[in-house]
Amino acid sequence: MNLHVERLGRGPPVVLVHGSVAGGESTWLEQHPLAERWTLLVVDRPGFGQAPDVGYVDFEVDASLVAEVLGESAHLVAHSYGGVVSLLAAARRPEAVRSLTVIEPPAFGVAPGNPAVDGFVRSLMEHWRLDLASRRHSCAASSSSWAPTSAPRARSRRRWSVE
Repeated sequence: MNLHVERLGRGPPVVLVHGSVAGGESTWLEQHPLAERWTLLVVDRPGFGQAPDVGYVDFEVDASLVAEVLGESAHLVAHSYGGVVSLLAAARRPEAVRSLTVIEPPAFGVAPGNPAVDGFVRSLMEHWRLDLASRRHSCAASSSSWAPTSAPRARSRRRWSVE
């Protein structure tokens, strides 16, 4: 298995899957008190946290690994791209999912060609392009430098394109 899984507490199992900015420990730190009632299975997907490095993130591979962590039956909770991974994992093993909670899954790719989705993706891309240009301009004007404070070790193999 290419995942790292930290097990905390006792009780019904809850699998916690992080997104693509940080690993499981930092994403789910505030949920640790739930270990008083639940068994928390805090996942580090390949390329994040204590999991082995990978050249790129593959949601299909990650979904198969998360599906294994579910065991016979577990609650599945995920954030951001971890939500996409968990939706795929739940589709692979629906009988093992007691409940599924996804928080802000960027699942734009499930509806390509939908005018509302394509328009939204275009507006996000324009916003991010303008925001990055604005940050660079502000830093140049103040003679300081700007760089993201952290980045995932793995790069996503998935690319969204809207024409």
